[in-house]
Amino acid sequence: MHNKSGSSKSSTRRTAPSKRRGSAHNKGQLPVSRTSSNSSTNKEGTSSQKRVKNSLQSTQPVKKLAVVSKLTALKSGLTIEIPEYVTHVELSKTRKARYYCKGQKLPKKYAKFKKYDLKGRLLGEDGAPIIANAGVVNKPRELKINGQSLYSGNMNPMVRSKVVNVIKKFFDSFTNVEPVPFPVRIEADLYCPLASKNWDLDNQWIYHKCFLDSLVRNGVLPDDNVMFVTQAPGFRYFPVDHREDRKLVYRLIPEDRPEILNHGAYISFHSETASDESLNF
Repeated sequence: MHNKSGSSKSSTRRTAPSKRRGSAHNKGQLPVSRTSSNSSTNKEGTSSQKRVKNSLQSTQPVKKLAVVSKLTALKSGLTIEIPEYVTHVELSKTRKARYYCKGQKLPKKYAKFKKYDLKGRLLGEDGAPIIANAGVVNKPRELKINGQSLYSGNMNPMVRSKVVNVIKKFFDSFTNVEPVPFPVRIEADLYCPLASKNWDLDNQWIYHKCFLDSLVRNGVLPDDNVMFVTQAPGFRYFPVDHREDRKLVYRLIPEDRPEILNHGAYISFHSETASDESLNF
């Protein structure tokens, strides 16, 4: 009898540490997962569930944007830096030679030559046609990116399409990031040499359009309309001395203005979006 009693006590002592280890191992888990044999813990779990339920009920009447809590969690927003951004688009691998032809106004240095071949090309001292574009012949033909040439409508539609696609493809490697809370405001900085000193900052608008399209294409934003982007980017300029130091910096800042967050149209739109489970964070 005495041995049995002693065996029982030693068994109890061995079991107690095991429970303590199990408690430490399960730290952070909900109490419900380990309270099936403890009535006091069940009561604590029930009271905890009641507190959670009451807190949820207290927040239900406040019908705000579904993304407000996400916005406050990301105060700093997202910054995307694009170093050595593309400034020219290659239109062809090489340029064909052009020649001075009969009837064409000639540079003074070629005025002494009077002979032409059967194709009407001006011949030089060696009897060969004089190339008018000798500096660029057999070199790639490039177009400098400038919003003015796109805006004027003088650009060939195929060339315009190629310019836009090249910029978007370049941006894709920088916008392949996690989705951000919305709506957002977007700010932008441009770092590049001053160069000719007479160019317009707003002629660089094509970069903004391609950047927004790239964000949508990579799923960072569902769309770039006013329900998701409440401030379009516009460049703030910073001069740099060297071309290799050029860069674009875009900042996606969570919208915090009450005029937007408390507006009925935004509340309704984003509530419906959230109910469709299409919000990505």
